[in-house]
Amino acid sequence: MTTKTIKKRVRKICSCCGKEINVILYSDKNYRGGHYFGKVPVYDENSYKKATVKVEKKTGWRIVSGLKIKEKIEYWEWPRCYRGK
Repeated sequence: MTTKTIKKRVRKICSCCGKEINVILYSDKNYRGGHYFGKVPVYDENSYKKATVKVEKKTGWRIVSGLKIKEKIEYWEWPRCYRGK
């Protein structure tokens, strides 16, 4: 049985409720303590005024174009938020 070695412990913020999450990062690139969904773009507020919205006729989906990405943030969820409690 192989043992995991802890690389470091980090604190992240839940994107749903704002609660602080204690995440353990292991040397084999696994983690424990939260659910990570990747990096999510945060758009510039001024670009919302200039954005154009088109509705696709077949599916009814709205396609937004012209938004400028301000930054990308990590999207983490606390286990209870992930389960919907």
